[in-house]
Amino acid sequence: MLKTNISYDPTSFDVLITDICAQDLCEVISNKLNVKYLSDSNQEHDVKIREKIKFVHFIVDTSSPTTYLSNDVLSAFGLTIDPDDFINARINNKDTAVLMSPPGSHFSGRWKKEEMT
Repeated sequence: MLKTNISYDPTSFDVLITDICAQDLCEVISNKLNVKYLSDSNQEHDVKIREKIKFVHFIVDTSSPTTYLSNDVLSAFGLTIDPDDFINARINNKDTAVLMSPPGSHFSGRWKKEEMT
């Protein structure tokens, strides 16, 4: 894990996207791609942390200075980290420093069906 001093508030990049939610990432996109969200993969173009590779679907916010992973994604890799710690990940064959999504943010954890009805 990398300790860095970031000069911005990570929660200021938590935007509500009204036409997509965590359920879309976990189920709808997975069904369209015919891959289970957070399932193991052999393909290096997915997310790789500590020699594990998993299918992870992302929302790309080109104005965000940092890549964030939800606590569910980190847990799938067997990680528990401090929200202020960067970790190294390999995403689409590119080394990237990522942060955990801030607790309570719109995409901090997996959706719950009862919240979506």
